[in-house]
Formats: sequence, C-alpha cells, structure tokens
Amino acid sequence: MRFAYLFMVHKWTKTLEQAIALVDDPRNDIFLHVDQKARDFPLEKLRSLPLKSALYLTSRRVRVYWGDYSQIQAELLLLKEAAERGRYDYYHLLSGEDLPLKSQDAIHAFFQANAGKEFVQFESDAFLLENRVRCYHLFPKSYLCRLTPLTLIPKAARHAFLFLQERMGCPRNRSVSFQKGSNWFSITDDLARYTLSREDWIRQTFHHTLCGDEVFLQTVVLNSPFSERLYHPTFDNSMDANMRCILWPEGAASPKVFTMDDEALLLNTHLLFGRKFRAETDPRILESVVRHIAAQSI
Repeated sequence: MRFAYLFMVHKWTKTLEQAIALVDDPRNDIFLHVDQKARDFPLEKLRSLPLKSALYLTSRRVRVYWGDYSQIQAELLLLKEAAERGRYDYYHLLSGEDLPLKSQDAIHAFFQANAGKEFVQFESDAFLLENRVRCYHLFPKSYLCRLTPLTLIPKAARHAFLFLQERMGCPRNRSVSFQKGSNWFSITDDLARYTLSREDWIRQTFHHTLCGDEVFLQTVVLNSPFSERLYHPTFDNSMDANMRCILWPEGAASPKVFTMDDEALLLNTHLLFGRKFRAETDPRILESVVRHIAAQSI
C-alpha cells in the first residue's frame, strides 16, 4: 500500500522531527503545510530528515487561524497536492504534535486488512452547534484576539450580527445536514478526490463559519455514499473511528498533552496515532513511544 502523510504544522517542534522519522518509509510520501505565520522555520533541515520517503512542502502557504476557514484551506491544499502526485491508498492527516503509536509495518497491515474503509470520526447523532454553520461569522480570524480597543469593535460587530441572525432563525445553509467530529482523518483515494471535487461547495458552505474544520468532512461524508464505508459507523465519539488516541479532560478547550502518566495507555493501546505530544512538557514520553516502536520493528 502507498500512504500520504499530511502534516499541518505551525512551528518547529521535537515532536514533528520524531514524527517524520517514524513515518519515514519507502511506502510513504510526506506532505507538509507550514503556517505562513511561522517565522524562522528550518525548511532545509526539514527536507533533510526523511531518508526513505519523499517529502513535499505545499507550493503555497496559508495564514492559518483557529476556528477560521483557513484551517479547511490548509487541509484541502494538502489533499490536493498529494492527489496530484499520484494515487495513494490512504491519506492520513496529522498535526505537528502527533506521533504514530505503532510501527509502519503494523499500520500498513491494519489498513491493508481494512482496505476501502473510511476513518472519519463523528461526535454524536445530534448536531448541536447550528449557529456555527448556519450564521455568518464576521472577522473570524480575530476570534481569539485579546480584547483591546482595536479588537473591541470587530468583536462587538460579530456578536451583534450573530444575535440578529439568530433572531431571524439562522437563515444560512438551511438545506444542509451537518455533522461534527475530529478533524484528523485517514481516508481513501476515492474519498480524497470526491472531497476535492466538492471544493467550491465547501468554500461556499463553510466560509465565515466557526470551527468548520470539525464539520466539513463529516458533512461531506454524511451526504454521500461514503457514509456506507465508515470503519466505525456509529456516531458515538469513539476514538476507534479515526484510530487516534486523543484525550479531552472534562470541560477542557484543548486535548490533554501526554506525559509519562499516560505511558501504559499509549504503549498498550490498539489505536494507531496519538495527540498531543510536547517535548517541553515531558520529553520522556516521546522517547518511550519511539523506543516502543523501535522494538516492534526488530
């Protein structure tokens, strides 16, 4: 099988360096989108890391902002540039803070045994975030900006316009059935190319929405024959659906950063990829995972 590993990164990290080393395999090609806002990114060092895989940087870079359509732009750009290189059996979307948890032999064997299945996760049967996608969100790039006199006006305008639209019954995208889940996926060439064929519809539907990167692929799949090809067809937030080990502490706004407290979980899980790892938080857990994978490869 041939894999395309698609990395969305916004800074150079030890985790990214380890991840590239762990997916470096003649059966894989590696594609990276580096956030245009990233400064002093060592691109030449990056190109020199893989010894067996080809590594490609996207031909253009997007300035990526949390919750903004630019997240979707970067994902589609990675998919498009990989698909233009050839046909891959699977396209795996990862971030610069993700690591594989198994050897490449084990990962390839798993997808060979489940060839044709789509690994897209769905949070639940009910979609409860209607105003995120059925209303227009003004100035989405400034959503997380610190409140200052300069940001007060766009924030106030955004909230006022949302209030007005909600009073009108959220008039946008009324005919679309939406679903939500993790934006990290492993999908077949068929679904990758089908998604790219829907790029104009995706742009029209999700531009000026909030956190559409967690909705667009699930919505494409839900409204297509690919819904019949899901590896885990139950919409119950299971990590099995995309084979990613991602822990969300109750009430947290972002996933848990793994430490040595999570070592037993990570070394014994059947899941294939883990998120998040940060060397500055606990470098020992990165080293433990790398040693565990090296032992599998002997």
